[in-house]
Amino acid sequence: MYLQPLAATGEFAPPVTSTRSWGPLGNRLPDRLRAFLSAGPPPVFVGPGSATVPDPEQLSRTVVRALRTAGLRGVIQRGWSQLASEGDDMLTIDEVPHHLLFPHLAAAVHHAGAGTTAAALRAGIPTVPLPVRFGAAFWGARLTALGVAPTAIPLCRLTAEALTARLSSRPRPTRPTSAAPRPWPPASARRTAPARSWPR
Repeated sequence: MYLQPLAATGEFAPPVTSTRSWGPLGNRLPDRLRAFLSAGPPPVFVGPGSATVPDPEQLSRTVVRALRTAGLRGVIQRGWSQLASEGDDMLTIDEVPHHLLFPHLAAAVHHAGAGTTAAALRAGIPTVPLPVRFGAAFWGARLTALGVAPTAIPLCRLTAEALTARLSSRPRPTRPTSAAPRPWPPASARRTAPARSWPR
C-alpha cells in the first residue's frame, strides 16, 4: 500500500532481473562503486536527494564524522546538496540505481522521499530518515512506525552525535550482502514483532 507513490517520484525501479537499460542510469553499478563495495564491510549510504543546504562542506564533515565515529564506511551521494568526501573508507557518487545499490548496504541515510523510502524497504535495510520538505516527514514517520528506522532527524537539525547514535543502534546485518536482500524484522518474527523494533 505504501509503495503506490513510487511511480510518481521519478525513481521507479524496474525488476532487478531486467536486461533493459532504464534511462541514463542503466542497469549496472559503476565499476568504481562495485570495487568499493567489494573492498570491505557493507557501507552506509548517505543521500539527501534533491535537498539543498547552505553549507555543503559543513554537512559533508558532519556526515563523515558520524560515520567514522560509528566505525562505518560510507557511500555519499553528491545530490543537490553537493556532498563530497574521499578516502579509503568513503566514496562519493553521483546518480545510481537505488534498486541495484541498496541490497549491498548496511543502512541508508536519506531524505525520506517516497522513491528512496520504497527502495530501502524493498532492499530490507535499516534507514535513518532526514526529512526536509513535502511528504518526507510522513514517510519518515512511516519508517519509524514500521520499526525499520529510529526517530527521524530533520536535515536542518542534523548533528554528528545524533547520526552516530542512530547508526550505532541500527539492526546488524545477519548474512553477507551477496545473498538476497535481508528482510527486517526476520520473517520468523514478523507476526510477533512490536510496532517499533528499532531502539528509540
